[in-house]
Amino acid sequence: ILLSDVDTVWLRDPMPYFSNFPEADFLVSSDTTAPTTSDNGLELPKAAHSAANIGVLFVRHGRNSQQVVGKWMQMLAQDDNMWDQNGFN
Repeated sequence: ILLSDVDTVWLRDPMPYFSNFPEADFLVSSDTTAPTTSDNGLELPKAAHSAANIGVLFVRHGRNSQQVVGKWMQMLAQDDNMWDQNGFN
């Protein structure tokens, strides 16, 4: 599943990049404005100094991702004031 905010502009197909990380159940953007790596690898979360931003979220089908999404949905259902992005983080 690939979810992106309505204001996301894709200049090319992201799937070839995502396929470089077959072990990742989730790939998600951040709000950092500068790259934290000098190669085409994944960003370094501690260097980004930013929470995950689900404006671009890729989820692979599998038991792990189903469990995480299930818990996430449960958290959201239990708290009407919880923002989906805060729940994800």
